[in-house]
Amino acid sequence: MVTLESLLVASESTGYAGGRGSLAGLRIAAGARGWQEVPIRKGDPTKVVLKPVRADAARQNSMSATTGLEEQPLHTDGAHLATPPDFVLLYSKDVDPTPTLLWKPALQFRNTIGGRSAALRHGVFLVESGSHSFFAHALDPGGYRFDPCCMTACDARSREATELLQTASRVEEFHWSDPGTVLLIRNRMVLHGRASVKDGSDDREIERVAFYQKAVL
Repeated sequence: MVTLESLLVASESTGYAGGRGSLAGLRIAAGARGWQEVPIRKGDPTKVVLKPVRADAARQNSMSATTGLEEQPLHTDGAHLATPPDFVLLYSKDVDPTPTLLWKPALQFRNTIGGRSAALRHGVFLVESGSHSFFAHALDPGGYRFDPCCMTACDARSREATELLQTASRVEEFHWSDPGTVLLIRNRMVLHGRASVKDGSDDREIERVAFYQKAVL
């Protein structure tokens, strides 16, 4: 069984790590470290169950309302929040054939980031967040913030940033091939999404808990 410490060590370079483990135990370990659980949507509990749904049956303003059962765009969970979560923990009690997609932009941009950082760091996006919409950049000192379903490019630099972040290479697939599998994602380092829902995923249920590493007031 993986521990939170082992997941943190394994994810330092890749931005994610997984294995068989206990979601309840990992939440306890996170709390002992002083991590704060974050509800991604207002009014939701901190632990939610993600299920594939058709676009016409999805919650309004959710990513599924845009993509339905097709592939989700790579994104940052909680991009619409003033401070996106530092970590996202996913758990599946069952084997599931639909993989989670993971992409670390720094791997693709490491040789050219100098010329592209202006777009990522200074392009202005309007972030739709209900009645509290705000402006933000795709890359800030905390890491990446990107979700094309809630962020609208407002200038040439942000349009360039959108193009960069939607032309991902070196995308990795994480397979839910064992029951009781957990996946820890460094949410500001790695963008993630869901592949198109495959046959056999009708009952897919992925539990998710997001965390701030330090309490955010």
